[in-house]
Amino acid sequence: MRYQAYLLPLVFIILAGSFLSAQNSLSGTVTDAQGMPLIGANLFFPDLKTGTITDENGHYEMKQLPAKKMLVQVSYVGYNTLLRPVEVQGNVTADFVLEEGHIESKEVVVTGLSMAQEKRRNTVSIDVLKKDFLLRSTGTNLVDNLTKVAGISAVTTGPGISKPIIRGLGYNRVLVVQDGIRQEGQQWGDEHGLEIDGYAVDRVEVFRGPATLMYGSDGLGGVINLESPHPAPEGTVKGSLQTAYHTNNQQKEVSGFVTTTVKGWNGYLIGSYRDAGDYQNAYDGKVFNTGFEEKNGSGMFGTNRKWGYSQLRFSTFNQTLGLAEGERDENGHFLTDEAPFQKISHQKVGWNNALIFNKSSLKTVIGFQKNQRREFTAPDELGLFFDMGTFTYDLKYYVFEKKNWEYTFGFSGMVQDSKNKGTEVLVPAYSLRDEGGFAYLRRILGKMEWSAGIRYDQRHFQVKELAENGETRFPALSRNFGQVSGSVGMSWFPTDQLVLKLNLARGFRSPNIAELSSNGVHEGTFRYELGNAGLDAETNLELDGGIELDLKHVTLSLSPFFNRINHYIFIEKIGAADGTDSLTIVDGTAFPTFQYTQHNAQLYGGEFSLDFHPHPYDWLHVKNTFSMVLAEQLNSPNKYVPFIPPFKYQLELRTDIPTEWAYFRALSIGTAFDYFFKQDRILSANDFETPTPAYGLWDANIGVDWTNKAGKTRATVLFAATNILDKTYQDHLNRLKYAPLNPATGRQGIFNMGRNFTLKLEVPLEGQISKKL
Repeated sequence: MRYQAYLLPLVFIILAGSFLSAQNSLSGTVTDAQGMPLIGANLFFPDLKTGTITDENGHYEMKQLPAKKMLVQVSYVGYNTLLRPVEVQGNVTADFVLEEGHIESKEVVVTGLSMAQEKRRNTVSIDVLKKDFLLRSTGTNLVDNLTKVAGISAVTTGPGISKPIIRGLGYNRVLVVQDGIRQEGQQWGDEHGLEIDGYAVDRVEVFRGPATLMYGSDGLGGVINLESPHPAPEGTVKGSLQTAYHTNNQQKEVSGFVTTTVKGWNGYLIGSYRDAGDYQNAYDGKVFNTGFEEKNGSGMFGTNRKWGYSQLRFSTFNQTLGLAEGERDENGHFLTDEAPFQKISHQKVGWNNALIFNKSSLKTVIGFQKNQRREFTAPDELGLFFDMGTFTYDLKYYVFEKKNWEYTFGFSGMVQDSKNKGTEVLVPAYSLRDEGGFAYLRRILGKMEWSAGIRYDQRHFQVKELAENGETRFPALSRNFGQVSGSVGMSWFPTDQLVLKLNLARGFRSPNIAELSSNGVHEGTFRYELGNAGLDAETNLELDGGIELDLKHVTLSLSPFFNRINHYIFIEKIGAADGTDSLTIVDGTAFPTFQYTQHNAQLYGGEFSLDFHPHPYDWLHVKNTFSMVLAEQLNSPNKYVPFIPPFKYQLELRTDIPTEWAYFRALSIGTAFDYFFKQDRILSANDFETPTPAYGLWDANIGVDWTNKAGKTRATVLFAATNILDKTYQDHLNRLKYAPLNPATGRQGIFNMGRNFTLKLEVPLEGQISKKL
């Protein structure tokens, strides 16, 4: 199927050239319940990736639209978002009335195999995070911000490195997708995070549950779908300048963004810079060698026409960060004679196209990305050097039939090649090839919505033999993994306010290169790792349920799940015959030896959320969330699956107070308390994993919009404090927890960041383009 990927541009060009149809437009007004026009209300077509805003009379107009039925999203600050399908045939008029509201429950979802749909209609658990959430968040990186979502955790190595975990599953079990392209950047590794600029993300969808049907191998635990900013409305220029400062590690951030659209041609440019020193806490003081520097850029150039859209994107991510080792002298001071660090670069190019027909649509995504990761033991001593190139392709054809039937067919694949260019080797050079095809259908039947799909994937691994000093270190390896995956689900709407969901899905994941072939010291993990060439592919069967209640002042959701995984792969410490650790000596240093193995496992739990505004105090927002995961090995002497996040309770209180005082409005004051329960359900054999005591963290923030006389926002300022009480703690998924013992205090490992104050500033920019252009 590899040749099919190269046909996608040809298919697009041929079909795009065949479109000759009449002019189609949509116009009308957006008002409140009293009929007053809403100035600057946003109208957006998710399937077209374009939109517009209302003028001073609340009027809008969209031209160059395809002739078909489409979903439009209408939103305005302080009002409930309105979702409505609109049939466009010729020049159509549609007026929209928005109601004041404080609980945002209606969101569009683009993750999945259907066209854009309302979030609550999807049969699985999904959270949608918009730009204002990301602006209010005060994490030191993008993944840290996502951990505020129920069911989402992170494996961390200081403030610069975080990897997402969904319901206890991470690494190659969670797919990160940006603008339709799956992120491929050595996901199996511990000591680096996502190679994505957080400032280039405008919207996030968190999909909980198997995603093999959508993306093939991997995604066994879920998907994090990242969307870049959308182009400015026709004839306008928009942008922003953002800056932030974190006191704990003196982290400085600055970003610039600009976008425009002229006669259907559009684009944007984004640039950002981050620089951080060593972080600190009350027990460890400044944690040596945890600073980082990051330089990023991205952009898009494209066009929106009545036949659809075409967008060419690029991004570059460049990060240099230290690797904390935690060695100390007898007084507990960190040793500074060695400062290993790494340089990560990730370049990506993608081409997104959509052809919109009256009763069908064709979407294609082609991407190429180059990932390079270099580890240095000293400034001029290169150790590991991974050089990986990945080509991905994806085609989906959507068919809309009468009587509420929708079909989707498609295929996708990946070609990947990884080389070693350093003096040290952890995993061998390899090549990988993926291909898969699927069929999916959705049917609305009265108050019920049904969906079902099936997919087959094939993955091929090829490893070349590598010999050192006349001995084979990495033997040649050729493995094929093929599996069938699928899902069936339903959503039932007994009333307009209540939806009940049920979904059964089967997914699969092939072993990654580290699990199959590791043989070396993994820097920053304090261990020697061995692969297992005989590992089988993981398969799972997950049952998801859901209850969502949406009332005027209250929303409630419950999302339980049960996930049975066959051949679950994990790494465990090898014990010696005398009961001590099995050690591997490398350059005179002894490292405990670990090897990948697998057992059947089951994970179960869920998320609960209660969000309300007590009447008549509608300006007060109270949100409670609770998430839990239990994970057990089956038919194994070890009871628990290792490194599962603890139960977590979150309480958030926030006031959103509209104010007309002087040049200030939209005052927001909030506080949050996160409580992490004790985690003692661990894999304790050979001291592989240690328990973590319970702890709580208290945060607070205040934000305000500064406006001009006309009421337009000129700046948004946020001041926040995290870990206000300066709690000393170790997160259960903090990898530095297993750093060497502090001889002065007897405490094991390194603790998380202490108290931190954050100041953020955003200055929006906007203007009109001359009509003479």
